[in-house]
Amino acid sequence: MRKSQVIVALSIVFILLLLSTFSYMSGRACKPAVPDEGLNLPPSTASVRITCSDGSCQVFEVEIADTSEEHATGLMNRTVLAANSGMLFIFSDYSAHNFWMDNTLIPLDMIFIDEEGKILNIHKNATPLSKEIIRSAGPCKYVLEVNGGVCGKENIRTGDSVLIIQ
Repeated sequence: MRKSQVIVALSIVFILLLLSTFSYMSGRACKPAVPDEGLNLPPSTASVRITCSDGSCQVFEVEIADTSEEHATGLMNRTVLAANSGMLFIFSDYSAHNFWMDNTLIPLDMIFIDEEGKILNIHKNATPLSKEIIRSAGPCKYVLEVNGGVCGKENIRTGDSVLIIQ
């Protein structure tokens, strides 16, 4: 073989080696190091629109809590909750639900919502770190937690309509 043919052959081998290495590394980068269970994935989110009896609307961008683990953790240990945000607890059963503020560092308004999307009752400005039991006034399907004081400021009341947009 001529010298030029050897150089071409070596160049082709080198390029193929680079391509196979790149392909291998790309495949590794896309695969999780551990199975999907137990990964801290970003929370699912939704928009919640409350239409008040005075005709005004308030929209909240919320995290969804729909598992027992998420129900138990809620907004615990957070030092801040952005304006117009919150957490929406979705329950598989339609029954009375109880909450408390143990390990919750910020005041919250808790809005209890029935299965038809009507506000059943509101507990305003729940005290941080309190072990007081906060109860729904009856069966509810959802509980929306927002910054303390928002319900008073935005005129959100019992009987107002709630629409969840996922």
